[in-house]
Amino acid sequence: MGINKFFHAIFIVLTIIINACQDNDYNIDYAEGYPNKLAGNWIAYEFQGGAYDISKLSSEEYNLVTALDPNSTDSLVIDNIYNSGVRVKAYYMGNYFSVSHGRQLEVINMGQYGIYSVSVDGQLQHDSKEGDYLVMNVGLYDRYSAPVDTVFILAFRKTGFEDVDYQSIFDK
Repeated sequence: MGINKFFHAIFIVLTIIINACQDNDYNIDYAEGYPNKLAGNWIAYEFQGGAYDISKLSSEEYNLVTALDPNSTDSLVIDNIYNSGVRVKAYYMGNYFSVSHGRQLEVINMGQYGIYSVSVDGQLQHDSKEGDYLVMNVGLYDRYSAPVDTVFILAFRKTGFEDVDYQSIFDK
């Protein structure tokens, strides 16, 4: 009996090793249009009050991330709105994206700053000197759908650490 258990254990181990060494022949199916120019990492600047007014520019820049929802052909997830980890799913068509009172998706930060839902109306723009940038009006709402804050966000595409020419607008 002891030898049969030994050979049985060796057979199981060899089967696991052989299966682990095989190439996975499955493909990841992305939603149509992926990757998309709306997806990326951005350096964001906020203007309080929901309008471009240099006197209401927030004192710090922050990272904003956008990604396509892999389960949907028309959804864009916007992460770290308000530099607080607030995340929402917006619908996009071409260069435009929007959502009205979308549920705040970040479970850990749910209710942080009293924000439970978000409205976004924005678009991707391109300038030959500045590159890609996002402009968006964002409304932040509490659990009763009362406004907490309104901000205008201007976000420039961030290319990563290799972009040695990047400087904050506060450094100029």
